[in-house]
Amino acid sequence: MKKVILICLGFAMTSFALSQCYVDDSFDDINDSGSWTANETLTEDCNGNGVFDANSCLVDCEAEFKIDSITANGDGTYNLAVYYKSTEPMGGYQIVLRSDDDSTPGVNNPNALNITGNVGGDLTGSGLTVSGNVTTLAFSFTGGAIPASADWTPLLTFSAETSGSVADGESVILDAVNNSDSGFVVSSTSGGALVAEFYDAVWSVGSESISLDNDMINPYSYSLKNNYPNPFNPSTTIEYSVAEISDVNISIYDASGRLVKNLISSQHVPGDSYQVSWNGTNEAGTSVAAGMYFYKINAGSFVETKKMLLIK
Repeated sequence: MKKVILICLGFAMTSFALSQCYVDDSFDDINDSGSWTANETLTEDCNGNGVFDANSCLVDCEAEFKIDSITANGDGTYNLAVYYKSTEPMGGYQIVLRSDDDSTPGVNNPNALNITGNVGGDLTGSGLTVSGNVTTLAFSFTGGAIPASADWTPLLTFSAETSGSVADGESVILDAVNNSDSGFVVSSTSGGALVAEFYDAVWSVGSESISLDNDMINPYSYSLKNNYPNPFNPSTTIEYSVAEISDVNISIYDASGRLVKNLISSQHVPGDSYQVSWNGTNEAGTSVAAGMYFYKINAGSFVETKKMLLIK
């Protein structure tokens, strides 16, 4: 079996903003069942659909963890560096690392790594006790806390060995999520849970090859589709998508380049494609003349223009 050293690094932040995290809708659990039922009132309904949805609310992260690198030591062991940052001091954390080829909740393929413990304990100088193997817990008996910081910094080092269930060269996702498949909880100094995100990394088993979440092939992309129908009368639909959280503006222009109507001006998150319709009117609600028109999207750094024909 190959011995693997996993290094987890962590950090905390105080008077600055991190990225945004997805969290669940919230509800008043009057049934005391731990799960939402239709007779219970949603206290947060981020997408306004009237039902409880997981990961539907976009809020400011309070802590972020990422795997930064994997380094082979030349003896079959590896150093796997995980960094964190946080907007406030952290009182502790729990990590159950998942290392399979499909991070879909409920899909439990074999893990490539077996965590066997940690090396060196807490690396932040905060005096936290770090224990466990499959589940790693960090806590303090003396009220110690990991200081907040805006920078990525070392937290701890895990030891692990390859499970033998995944062949060298295969790609697996290194991840930790607070669900039944994995585990990731970060606590404040008062014991409450911080809004935290553990960013995925893809590892080529047996190598030093790692692709971080921000460098991975994004399952979402920016796009502006051809409107349909085209030609059209009286209305047409424009479909588009975004690769990341973006301020989106979609506008209609006439053949002379004059603004006819602004259709969309709002923040969007990646996911399913979006649609917007244009009914051939200007900002005043007046029908415009037949002819060639252009629709343009500005979303982050993505800009694209397409043409369409209004007929009467």
